[in-house]
Amino acid sequence: MSDGDVRWLRSEFLMKSHNALSAKIAEQAGFSGLWASGLTIPAALWLSNRNEGSWTQVLDVVVFMTDHVKIPY
Repeated sequence: MSDGDVRWLRSEFLMKSHNALSAKIAEQAGFSGLWASGLTIPAALWLSNRNEGSWTQVLDVVVFMTDHVKIPY
């Protein structure tokens, strides 16, 4: 492996976000992208992981997050 190949070994890290505030904090901390899950978003809405939250609620949170950050989701 030559020195020119080292740039391909750079690690990228994603930060799990559950609302717009955590997404903004991750962006300001320098993370290269965000990750949201169907477990943490309902938990942030005080719902259990028994399908109490609808996909519409989850997508509303994701849309709100993407409206407030510029890094990929």
